Amino acid sequence: AALAMAPVSVVQPILGCGPGIVAVSSSVLTNDALRPTDWLAAGLCVGGTVGVGLTAAETSNGGTDFSLSKVAGLVLAFIGCAAACELLARSGALPLHVASSVAAGVCFGLSACSTRCGLTLARPLGPAAPLAGIAGSVVLSSSGFIAQTRGLKGGRALSVVTYSNLVALLSAVLFGVLALDEPLPSSTAGRGTRGA
Repeated sequence: AALAMAPVSVVQPILGCGPGIVAVSSSVLTNDALRPTDWLAAGLCVGGTVGVGLTAAETSNGGTDFSLSKVAGLVLAFIGCAAACELLARSGALPLHVASSVAAGVCFGLSACSTRCGLTLARPLGPAAPLAGIAGSVVLSSSGFIAQTRGLKGGRALSVVTYSNLVALLSAVLFGVLALDEPLPSSTAGRGTRGA
């Protein structure tokens, strides 16, 4: 429902609170000894979420026209990034939990974008477009959970969730601004906060 009312470049970053929730849960429920840098990283993610929230009021819903070639190009670029990380992990140059986190983040970010694209295409294409967008979102979210679970088998929960959230945030913001014509905040401070 949030994607129907706000740009994906605003909605997806709100999920940046995930690492903060995981940090507290890991510390309290599983007695995971978190380092000060873990707490700092979780705090930065939550702080970034607050920054996105503060800049959301001056952001409109974005454009209703978008280029399918831009959408396809960005989807291929994000999938290519995840595939490159997988190849690096198989060669031993990148830890598997990092590659899995990147793949999960790409899937989660594109999941939100799929729903938004379906909703945006509802006017010109009819009611089948949102259903296709939601179906794509379900497939992408499911794939994201599979990749994230694979990452959790070999990595710490906080790092896996943080990496996947950061990649999801990055992919959704880039997709929203570049492919869906969602505007950045008009003020320099707002753009800086959103970019950070």
